[in-house]
Amino acid sequence: MDGRDPAVILRAGALAERTALAAANLADRGVGPGHRVLWSCAASMDSIVGLLGALRLGAVLVPVNPSSTQSELAYLQRDARPSAALVDRPATRECLEEVDPGCAVSSPADLLVPRRAGTRTGVDLNAALPGDDALIVYTSGTTGEPKGAVHTHRSLLAGVQALRIAWDWQPDDRLILALPLFHVHGLCAGLFGALASGGTAAVFDRFEPALVLEAAGAASLFFGVPTMYHRLAETGRAAALADLRLCVAGSAPLPADLWWRFAREFGVSVLERYGMSETLLTLSNPLVGERRPGSVGLPLPGVEAMVAAPDDDGVGELMVRGPSLCRGYWERSEASEAMGVDGWFATFSRGISSMATMKNNSPVPVMSSPCSRVWIAATMVRASTMTAGKTMPSSASDARIMVRERMAMMRMTMAEERKMAALSGMNSCAKYISGYAPVNVPRIRSSIQRSKLRM
Repeated sequence: MDGRDPAVILRAGALAERTALAAANLADRGVGPGHRVLWSCAASMDSIVGLLGALRLGAVLVPVNPSSTQSELAYLQRDARPSAALVDRPATRECLEEVDPGCAVSSPADLLVPRRAGTRTGVDLNAALPGDDALIVYTSGTTGEPKGAVHTHRSLLAGVQALRIAWDWQPDDRLILALPLFHVHGLCAGLFGALASGGTAAVFDRFEPALVLEAAGAASLFFGVPTMYHRLAETGRAAALADLRLCVAGSAPLPADLWWRFAREFGVSVLERYGMSETLLTLSNPLVGERRPGSVGLPLPGVEAMVAAPDDDGVGELMVRGPSLCRGYWERSEASEAMGVDGWFATFSRGISSMATMKNNSPVPVMSSPCSRVWIAATMVRASTMTAGKTMPSSASDARIMVRERMAMMRMTMAEERKMAALSGMNSCAKYISGYAPVNVPRIRSSIQRSKLRM
């Protein structure tokens, strides 16, 4: 539904009809299964129909920020080589047509024009297989040229299914979706999550605090980034969000003081989570239970996580493994091979997990749990000795993996890192592995180093 005009609603039947028409019009423009379709639009009913039509046709969606510069657009077009593009800005159209005159550039509204008589009718819809490519999301390029993380239909479905389970996403939920759809937070978690759950999304073309707070009265979910929460707090009326059953923050760390302000002043316990373009969402604070500021929680269903090669303070490389990971980077064989070993993905984030309860400077001894979860006191056991039955915290609820982006962590001293951990209620460190499997630590460490050299 249109967030600005709630009377404008696309129910399942109408959405199916419109996306079929959009797919057919894309096919008339020469787009077929496996072809890339660049999508650079603000969120709207028509632009969403266009991107879903491309997916139903079996094409591969390439979302791009509408505010991209001409040089950025040119790079992405040359790298992805799309057969068609959906754009809503004249300048974007001009740039794409100049770089590749053969690319069929259209507006989302163009795909909803009834087809001319005599056009072909046999357009196969929904024929893509689980392992077929569905989405190429380009990284920010902070460590080099942007690379396209390639997701399959299987990895996209795995990502939303994990959120449905972890956040109890139901058909009667209504999401306030004011996030841009060219990032995985808004597109894969927000839009695809709402569609997969059978729920509703109130879609806004941009974030405006007043509109979000007004929409909260009829909604149950809100996904945002820290900047949004800052602006909502500045209104002094963020208590309207307390009527929602879940407010999620991600894409950057939410400052602890802001988290506490929402909790104490507005009655909102924000749930923080962690994810990347390559992995989708992989870690989350619990829906039911304690949520800690500065922590991104535990692995989502189906996801495994560990802190590899921790130092004496338990800080190491956060590694994740699960079905929502991308299959690799678009036409980057070396970078794809360096992503990880045995399915483990090196996130290039520094992880520290809490907290092994210490008594008299000795770890509390325990056994591995029957559900194959293994806790290890990182101050006592090195990654090279990961075996069941070592040591673990006295309470499973005390475990969280706290993530800080790699570059931010490089600017922090160890004393500052300990202070940050203390603010989150963490004393000493432990590692948490969900769905434990034997880990070849030397190979993982070698893979991390190779990847760093190639980034």
